[in-house]
Amino acid sequence: MSEYDETMSANDLDVATPLDGASVAEVYKSIRQIKSVLKNVILRAHLPSGAARADGSISAASLADGAVNSAILADLSVLLRHMAVDSVGAEQMLDNSIETAHIIDGAVETDKLAANSVTSSKLDRDSVDTNALRKSDTDAVRPVTSDTIRNDSVTDEKITDVGLQKLTGGADGDMLFKVGGVWTAVNSGGDLTYDPVTGLFSVASGLDLATFGDQKTSATNGGDGTVATWNQRDLGALVDTSNIQTFIGNAFTLLEGEYFFYAEVPACDVGLHRAKLMKTASSDSAETTVVLGTSINSISRDTSTSILCGGFEVTDVNDTYEIQHYLTSSVVAGRDFGEAVGDGELEVYTRGWLARLGG
Repeated sequence: MSEYDETMSANDLDVATPLDGASVAEVYKSIRQIKSVLKNVILRAHLPSGAARADGSISAASLADGAVNSAILADLSVLLRHMAVDSVGAEQMLDNSIETAHIIDGAVETDKLAANSVTSSKLDRDSVDTNALRKSDTDAVRPVTSDTIRNDSVTDEKITDVGLQKLTGGADGDMLFKVGGVWTAVNSGGDLTYDPVTGLFSVASGLDLATFGDQKTSATNGGDGTVATWNQRDLGALVDTSNIQTFIGNAFTLLEGEYFFYAEVPACDVGLHRAKLMKTASSDSAETTVVLGTSINSISRDTSTSILCGGFEVTDVNDTYEIQHYLTSSVVAGRDFGEAVGDGELEVYTRGWLARLGG
């Protein structure tokens, strides 16, 4: 073993020796020093087999700038602990060099994303919870609006409640009825009406009523008739709130519909007599007896009444109706159709009413 084994380093070398003209012994000494330093350096950096040591024996000071490149480094040999803080910047990284596998879960936060950097093509189906979309935004800036909803996408199971103020369409008086499994708007007009003040429904009686009669001033007799013929009786409207009856002189027309008719037709001291309701003008120009009254006798100044009671149907609004009366005698002029009382009130002779069914 030489005197310099395991003892000398590069710092121990005397760069001034050997001097020019040095003896052989001095030259030999310098050679031995150099060999000792080389041996120590090589042993520190390499194993006996010649492989580089892994104990960090080679310091940064022993390496030239740029001496270690990627070809020198084994795969995955540089760990995070070998890297100084902020030593790797964007310019040190190749494009597409960082893949998903290199990113720790939760490492990419919102402030790391550039504006508009995440587009719809980057999102997997069902990756976004729609319930979490802009919960704090006002209605005016919410992302889901009516024009962003696909047709037929809002189904029954998506709707929890619909307020009445959301229902549109229809007309005043419409109500919803389920007909054949479909809700249908039906108007409440006709016999069924609704009072918005009371909030109640009411049903009409289904009858249109009108009253009529022969009224004269007090102390005025009913008038003369002609024996053995049908006489037209005086007649006029009394009450007709539904306007179903229109008088033309002593005759009248009616709205189309089914009718029930009743009248009392008096006579005084005329012997046998009877009244009837007659259709005197019609589209077929044929006179027709509509309701025939009872046969009655009136003698010795007695007053008796022929009663008319029956039903009929009007199919033509141009048909004209009147009450006619048949007498078998006439005793006192002016009182054949009734004798006045003279009590200061109106004298009432013929009187009656009619009802239009289902009006």
